[in-house]
Amino acid sequence: MSFVYNPIVHWPLSGSVTQDISPTLLAKAGDTDIEVRVLREVASYGMQIGKLSELVLKLADALPKGTLDAEGRETLRELRCMVEDIERIKQEQRPLPATIKEARELQKSLKERFPDL
Repeated sequence: MSFVYNPIVHWPLSGSVTQDISPTLLAKAGDTDIEVRVLREVASYGMQIGKLSELVLKLADALPKGTLDAEGRETLRELRCMVEDIERIKQEQRPLPATIKEARELQKSLKERFPDL
């Protein structure tokens, strides 16, 4: 007869780690109840930041060339990279297009990338 000793030990910080970014944990800038309603009924933080990023990029594109200094151009480049990376991640998570328009765009890009299709 054999005896197997296999204790379950939970060391500090050894379990699953999750992060809650609910407004109740953030700095109190206003009414927590309003923040929660906005997140549930209007838009997530990501959606809000996405719209702001979209607007900033459009405004930056409308600026005359040479308006931004080197630091501004670098920040704009970093923002464009972040937006592209976020879009890439979204596409990886979305196996099928959500709309006909997206399906047609996907079809067009696939034909461009793979002309023999």
